[in-house]
This record gives sequence, structure tokens and C-alpha cells, in this order.
Amino acid sequence: MPKVKIGGKEAVWIMDYSGKYKKYLVSRAFIPSCPVHCHSFFEIEIILSGKMVSVTNGKDMVLKKGDAICLLPGDFHEVKVEEGTEILNMSFHDSPENKSAIDRIFYDNYQKTPHLSEKELENLALILGLIMDEYPENDNDENGYTDSLFNAALRIIERNLDLNHVPQDNSTPIKAIRYIQNHFRENISLEEVAAHMELSPQYFCSLFHRSIGITFRQYLENLRVTYAQNIIKAAGMSCTSACYEAGFNSYSAFLRAFKRVTGSSPNK
Repeated sequence: MPKVKIGGKEAVWIMDYSGKYKKYLVSRAFIPSCPVHCHSFFEIEIILSGKMVSVTNGKDMVLKKGDAICLLPGDFHEVKVEEGTEILNMSFHDSPENKSAIDRIFYDNYQKTPHLSEKELENLALILGLIMDEYPENDNDENGYTDSLFNAALRIIERNLDLNHVPQDNSTPIKAIRYIQNHFRENISLEEVAAHMELSPQYFCSLFHRSIGITFRQYLENLRVTYAQNIIKAAGMSCTSACYEAGFNSYSAFLRAFKRVTGSSPNK
């Protein structure tokens, strides 16, 4: 799998969670510690037992039974298991039927940690268990049965958001992230994104940096480089083609950015 670097650590970029496209994948397992990685899909990890430290984009968070961590596409994530930890995992792509839940969970309330009561945890485990029992290979059914179950699981996560976990001003830059992720291969600028958010460039720049932990330019550059690296290695695309496909205006700018992010040349 392609690898990138963030904060000096090597990270694996996971393009998808299966060999073929699936709207979602659910699982239940005891997990070991996991090195830094990132991926192109949404992910929710819910702790059933044990305890772990989840490091997302360089920020540590201790999670215990009933806690959940919600990860955006492109988030860099590491898991340090302190005790034997069992989790439920929900991995999925954006789709029309779950858009409102995604907006609520991942964008309006970014980095707010859902916490489920014992009863809600049992309900969630039951719902996801029905999906796994009915479709062991997680093949999405045509009649919509598992879609309905999966959406019900998302609703449980949504209604258990801890709204007091972090300040509300995180919502603005995270809504901007969705815009960036949808347009990063175009010639977008800080001014364009700020205008989309109806903020001045100066205020948006400061708010983004304060909330996300890195600058707008760093976020955009990391996103473009990891995308380019992925299509070079996974799709066999040439470095020149990947450069422009990822949104860079020139090959020289791409080479400089690639070196900053990965520490090496794209030809290596």
C-alpha cells in the first residue's frame, strides 16, 4: 500500500477497504496497536471493551467502553492499545442516503466524541451483528435490508454525540474540509474557500489553523501529495500525469511538495 509521512512518521494510505467497491463494511474484532495510516473512506470505531489511545492528526484521545472515534477521509490515525480492546468498526463511502448523518457526525461536530450508554452499545452491536450474520462477506444487498440497518446504526452514533466535547467553532473549518476534499484537484485557493464559507481570508486562515492544527496550505498540499502518491503506486500512473491529476499547476511545484510531505522523490 502507498505510504506518506506526517509529523515525521510513515503512514499507510488505504485506498479502499476491499478489493471491489462496497458502500460499507462492518466488523467486530479484538484489535492490536495499529501504526499511522489514512484512507479514502469514512470510519467509525466504537469501543466494546478495553481501552486505547487514538491519535488522530497528531492529537491523542483516550477511549474506553462506549466511546467512539469518527474519522474523515484523509485523517491520519494511529491506535495504541493499552488493554485488550474489542471494537465495532463501520467503514463506508459517502452516499445520498447517509449524507445528512455524515454532515451531522463528521462535519458539524468534528472531533466530538460520541459516547454510547450500555443499552445503546447493545443496540448498535445487535444491528451491526445482523448485517454481518445476513451478509458475512459484506456484499450489499439489492433489496435495501442492510442499507436500512446501516443507516439505523449511523442514527445511534448521531444521537449520542457529546456536544460539549470541543468548542463549536470547529464546525466552520470542517465544513471547509468537505469543500476542499471535493475540489482539491482543481485550482482552488484560500481566498476561494474563505469566500465559500463567507469569511474573510485572514479570519478563515487563522480559524482553520487553530481548529485543525495545520495551515490551509499544508492541509491542501498533504491531500494532493497523498492522492498523487496513491494513483502513482496503485494505478500505475506516471508522475507527470499524477502531478496534474492531483491539482498541482506545475511539475516543479509537485516535486517540491512531494519532497516536503514524504521526504523523497516520487520516482523512488
